Amino acid sequence: MAYFGTVGGDPPRPSCRACRQPIADGEPFIHLRFGSTHEMTGLYHRRCGRPFESFARVLNMNPWGHF
Repeated sequence: MAYFGTVGGDPPRPSCRACRQPIADGEPFIHLRFGSTHEMTGLYHRRCGRPFESFARVLNMNPWGHF
């Protein structure tokens, strides 16, 4: 389903990096950071971000040093 904003309407809402759907007001979300410049960093619906949480945690610990 496509999401189309309206001209002169509400400002665009942030969208989930996984499912690309807008994150509604009051809807649970998480901000995941995958290292400092990773393209997957951003906001996720809580249900969409769960599979990525442990992966992000490992990358942010940086167990392999800098590369």
